[in-house]
Amino acid sequence: MNVVPVGISKSVSQVTCGDACYAVQYPGWLQSHRDRISREEYTRYERQHQLMLSIVQEFEAEQSTDLDDVKRQRFERVLDIMQQMQSLGHPPKELIGELVRMSS
Repeated sequence: MNVVPVGISKSVSQVTCGDACYAVQYPGWLQSHRDRISREEYTRYERQHQLMLSIVQEFEAEQSTDLDDVKRQRFERVLDIMQQMQSLGHPPKELIGELVRMSS
């Protein structure tokens, strides 16, 4: 039987909370920094934002009645998205600092 590892769900949910915070902050940050960063950075940060929204959507779609197979598939999609995000590097420092302040 394929079951989503229980130990990972807590850390994934913490990442999702962080992603939700980033997702809310990102549009304003992108708008205010568009002229201050290179086109490549802007494109990379914009892609990070899109991926963060995808993660939030995956977890918002979760239902308490989901079968184990549905949970496993969702978990695999989230891991894939997280790997894509990792390949894009760190989010803007200002957003990381904001997340740290919000979680304190």
